[in-house]
Amino acid sequence: MGKHIVIIGGGYGGLRAVEFLAKEPNLTITLIDKNPYHYLQTEAYGYIAGRFDIHDIAIDLEQWCSGFKGKVRFCNDYVHNLDFAAQTITCHTQTLSYDYLIHRYGCTNKLFFFYRRVARQQPRGKKP
Repeated sequence: MGKHIVIIGGGYGGLRAVEFLAKEPNLTITLIDKNPYHYLQTEAYGYIAGRFDIHDIAIDLEQWCSGFKGKVRFCNDYVHNLDFAAQTITCHTQTLSYDYLIHRYGCTNKLFFFYRRVARQQPRGKKP
């Protein structure tokens, strides 16, 4: 039986790990992320400039994982506990076991929260 790898984090590092490892025979991979999408931060300025739609800068992780012909499963969930001795991960909805674990938590940003706040502000200038 093959080995099971769990990757926590659907950011750039997690996705590159999936792409690399999915080529290997006798491996199954589970990708866990709290968000159902991967945000292409490098394309955000194109979205802000009106060149891209929001769907052009966000990858649906479940759909992306399905492209690996059954080798990769996506789990949209929160990780609550890692038990390294038992090699288990407790998520909000399930507990997973693994042979190997990769954690690529990445970072968060407040880019869109900032732009939403700016968009709500009134333009400066003369009052009517």
